[in-house]
Amino acid sequence: MNGILKPLLESWAYLAIERAILPIAHFQNLLLEIDQSGEPRRVVYRDLQDAAIDRERREKKGLHIDFARHFVDDATHHLLKVDGELIRDVDKVRRIRYSIAYDFWLGLVLSCFGIVLGKYPSASKKKIEDTVKELFRKKILPSAEDLFPLDQFWIHGLDPSNSGIRIVENKGSPIYR
Repeated sequence: MNGILKPLLESWAYLAIERAILPIAHFQNLLLEIDQSGEPRRVVYRDLQDAAIDRERREKKGLHIDFARHFVDDATHHLLKVDGELIRDVDKVRRIRYSIAYDFWLGLVLSCFGIVLGKYPSASKKKIEDTVKELFRKKILPSAEDLFPLDQFWIHGLDPSNSGIRIVENKGSPIYR
């Protein structure tokens, strides 16, 4: 279990925390690299064209910001609506987008692991959740306390009256952090 979960979270953390690029984690965008004996070694994220970019964090880290779109701190690109309210506060938008990248996208992948591995007593859903929470606290949280909201947010869909607005749901306490 740790052979896959640890590389998955370490790869996500490297992109999101070290490089300030929030990947859209789903099975088409993830590759599992295995060694000659079949052991997982790392997870590779591919197809980063829809990844969100945290311009402020990249600038603070001295990284280039020569991207055409998908800045997490651009509150006008893909507007977010939570509980019927359009979110305009840039810091709140940033936090929600980090939650969407981790809790929603990566969370969907982790939930699938729970379904597949849940057949085995050594990899129960609870054990997977606890393992991921521990990895999050060790690998991500120390460098990212200011990036995540207290609650988790999920994409619900597009606003039927304006396709540039994403309807986002507050799902309460995070499952994997």
